[in-house]
Amino acid sequence: MAWYAFRRHTAYPLSALAEALTNTVFGFLRAYILIALWNERPGLGGYDVADAITFCFLTQALIGPVQIFGGMELTERIRSGDVAIDLHRPVDLQAWWMADDLARGLAQLVLRG
Repeated sequence: MAWYAFRRHTAYPLSALAEALTNTVFGFLRAYILIALWNERPGLGGYDVADAITFCFLTQALIGPVQIFGGMELTERIRSGDVAIDLHRPVDLQAWWMADDLARGLAQLVLRG
């Protein structure tokens, strides 16, 4: 299941490239804002500018693998009633979705991170 989920989530590499480009642009916008902030207050929180920019780009890279803004596929299956079909399969429902989610996270990390 995990292999098929990985293949499904890596089926459109140009889409992943566009997402990575968008994340990079937003990362640079956030970085410039943080640089301006650190120019005004150099010792903010005990961190320097390099620490702030590293935090900025790490959080941008982890948006996809952590799935902060999504993950509604199982929710939609519950709303539509299709989860009843999933419960009759010979595979554990939680193991199925865990394999799918781990493969999705790995695909996102490889393609976007």
